Amino acid sequence: MTKDEKEDNPNFSTTNGCLKIYSYQEAWKNLWNVLPQDRKNMLTEIEEFDAEIFKEITGIDVEAKGEELTLE
Repeated sequence: MTKDEKEDNPNFSTTNGCLKIYSYQEAWKNLWNVLPQDRKNMLTEIEEFDAEIFKEITGIDVEAKGEELTLE
């Protein structure tokens, strides 16, 4: 937890943390940022994979290389 999250949730030590709620696209971007490259490749190499449809659904541009994703 960040310092601000701890200040906003004074019972964090009792509850062992706090509940974080992410939007659908935020959750996908969080996953994509920690997913190993071989797993990303496994997904994008599926025969019927369409990068444009994937981007429309998840907000992730798989053709953008070498940078961590952030929300726009």
